[in-house]
Amino acid sequence: MPSFRDISIRHKLIAIIMATSTVALMLACGTFLAFERIAFRRLLTRQLATDAQIVADSSTAALAFDDRRSANETLAVLRAEPDLVSACIYTKDGRPFAAFLRGESRRDLPRRPGPEGVTFQDHHLLLFRRITFDGERIGTVYLKRDLRDMYARLEHYAEVMFGVLLFASLTALALSSRLQRVISDPILCLARTATRVSAERDYSLRAARRGGDETGVLVDSFNGMMAQIQGRTSDLDAARDALEQHVAGLREEIAVRQRVEVELLAAKQAAEESSRAKSTFLANMSHELRTPLNAIIGYSEILGEDAYAAGMPDCATDLARITAAGKHLLTMINDVLDLSKMEAGKTELLWEEVPVAHILEDAAGAMAPLARKNNNKLIVRRSPDLPPVRVDMVKFRQSLYNLLSNACKFTRDGTVTLDVAPAAVDGAGWIEWRVSDTGIGIAPEQMDKLFKPFSQVDASITRKYGGTGLGLAISQRFCHMMGGEIVVSSEPEKGSTFTIRLPYPGCATVPQPAPARGAAVAPVRQEAHSNRVLVIDDDPAVHDLFKRTLSRQGFDVALAAGGEEGLRKAREVRPSAITLDVVMPGMDGWAVLKALKADAELSGIPVILVTSSDDRCRACIAGAAGFLQKPVETDKLVAILHAAPFRTADRAMLGECKRRVSCTVQTSPG
Repeated sequence: MPSFRDISIRHKLIAIIMATSTVALMLACGTFLAFERIAFRRLLTRQLATDAQIVADSSTAALAFDDRRSANETLAVLRAEPDLVSACIYTKDGRPFAAFLRGESRRDLPRRPGPEGVTFQDHHLLLFRRITFDGERIGTVYLKRDLRDMYARLEHYAEVMFGVLLFASLTALALSSRLQRVISDPILCLARTATRVSAERDYSLRAARRGGDETGVLVDSFNGMMAQIQGRTSDLDAARDALEQHVAGLREEIAVRQRVEVELLAAKQAAEESSRAKSTFLANMSHELRTPLNAIIGYSEILGEDAYAAGMPDCATDLARITAAGKHLLTMINDVLDLSKMEAGKTELLWEEVPVAHILEDAAGAMAPLARKNNNKLIVRRSPDLPPVRVDMVKFRQSLYNLLSNACKFTRDGTVTLDVAPAAVDGAGWIEWRVSDTGIGIAPEQMDKLFKPFSQVDASITRKYGGTGLGLAISQRFCHMMGGEIVVSSEPEKGSTFTIRLPYPGCATVPQPAPARGAAVAPVRQEAHSNRVLVIDDDPAVHDLFKRTLSRQGFDVALAAGGEEGLRKAREVRPSAITLDVVMPGMDGWAVLKALKADAELSGIPVILVTSSDDRCRACIAGAAGFLQKPVETDKLVAILHAAPFRTADRAMLGECKRRVSCTVQTSPG
């Protein structure tokens, strides 16, 4: 038997409407029955209380003068109440004084009066009421009433309501069977047309447009895509025929003029040019296919959101499959056009010749907000006539920014200085990037912890200033890879100086890094590259698409459906990279990224933000290693995941951030 997901959308709509109307009617009927039962019980309670009050008032004299005959006569009046089973008058000390019984024996009467009030017991209503005289209790009245008439009435109501429910359900079934066609017929017609196009390869087929709603827009987009494919196919056929004719002409010419080598070479070049034109045409056609595919994906996502808002989650699931199929087709087209963008996944340096002034301008602009946050003064100086440095710009920028941000963070109302100057150490030439501050400094016994991963110099400092203990370790490794090193000198309460040493351009000898006086240098340790990727997204379709795509590329994919689950799984599976959706219910992507970077065990994991917005600057400042806009081109995602090491930000990101802040770069004399 097929599951609900596999049945036709027509039957799904009928089932949803029937389920909704039936549940609503059942709730209404149940509420009515509950209300009737409560109201009837209250009415019987008031009636029985009135009878008890009358008996109590009438038996006051009989109790006062010990007149049992008068009391029995008072109770005999209750025979007019057909549902009253028994009644009894008790004396002050709890002995039965007079009784009335209908179908019960005296053994069924309570031996002693119970507490005053009403009790429902075994389909009967029991009531005890005090008899008072001049404000003093002289006895108790007991009444017992049968509730069978109430239950009979409720059963009658239930039968009537069942009939109403059955009639209303049949009416809803008839109406839903007819009205669902308004929604299902256009979609089913479009699906049949798409199936025929796929089976017959007939791109002249068109779907019928039946309205101007979202389904009509989807049909128009589909027909437009078919028209473009048909036109491109005709052009391709014409080009192929022309090419075949040209090749035939070349063969004939070769047969006639076999000795003319120059003309044969020209004909060969013409054929190759035609082949390149054909390849270019195919690439252009593939590009044209992506535009209508984006429309299909966009409209199906909109219809899915509308379906969820209308309370039709199963329809939204079907639309999500359409979206997933469109994204999968878009991925295949991108794979054809962008295979050259796939990287090998090896760790290597991307060397650049970068002027020192450009690096300092970027650093000043990026660090100015951090300096102002703690009311610090940021000073940037350099020696004149420094040549451009040859570095991996991303890795070097990350190392330098880490030192500057630490200096700004651990200094308040002070000065942070960046000096760049040439230096000679052990006969070798270097360019030194000295980051000095007037902050809290570092104790000598804590220096050996500086460059150890996941290590903090002091737990109390960590609680006050934050941090993960990975920044300096990563910066030291990057500098080692570029042939340099980081050394540090510090004095508690007076400040610290961190120095990045890079080989001077043109030096024949690059010295091996050696600890300077008062410095702690971490050894370089090559680590195996893990292939586990954690996907944090609240959309199951994204889970399915990413898992299929990345698994085919050799990645081990773990999935999380929300922010809290993502943080928990990151600690459990320890992935080598994380893809993170920004817009999620509950804990959004920005909050998750902040929590990851604040966790000492997780902060070193590269995070790739996936969002429909274009907030690249915010992503850069927050510490994202990559940024992809929806709909995601999976080849770009795979290329980013294969690239090692990850870049914390690209030039475009930092350029945008830099334009929003400003800081003066000073040039020192001499």
